[in-house]
Amino acid sequence: MLEKVDLSLSHPGPLRLHARATNGASALAQSEEKETLVARDISPDAIRRVIVTGGNIRNNHFYLPLDFFPDEAIGGRNKSEAAARTISVTFRPGRTIETEIDRTKRIFRARSAVGEFFAKTGIGEGDKVRLVKTGAFSYEVSKEANG
Repeated sequence: MLEKVDLSLSHPGPLRLHARATNGASALAQSEEKETLVARDISPDAIRRVIVTGGNIRNNHFYLPLDFFPDEAIGGRNKSEAAARTISVTFRPGRTIETEIDRTKRIFRARSAVGEFFAKTGIGEGDKVRLVKTGAFSYEVSKEANG
């Protein structure tokens, strides 16, 4: 089964096609259904790309451009210096998490989801991660296509 994207969260700019399977639908049912594509606008300003290093892969993180995220979501060097609020991060493929950013390390505080994302995508040293701002406090993370 496919779900539609909430177009009220759209940004002005080029169109992006997006389809997502919901959990609970069997693989057989998914293969029998036709894909429904939903157009969503994404501004070029709402996209950033980050090159992944070997150290990033070994330590389940990648370096974030702090100016891309709201100040309220950026905390100090450890959990005791937490940010004022969290952001929602959806890894494609992967799960959606609520996390904050460590200002001194420039990484998502929740690193296990990053490690799962690396494993599912097969990201290697030198590959790029694509960050997309989908709302004031929501983001998508995916592997940038090579080419």
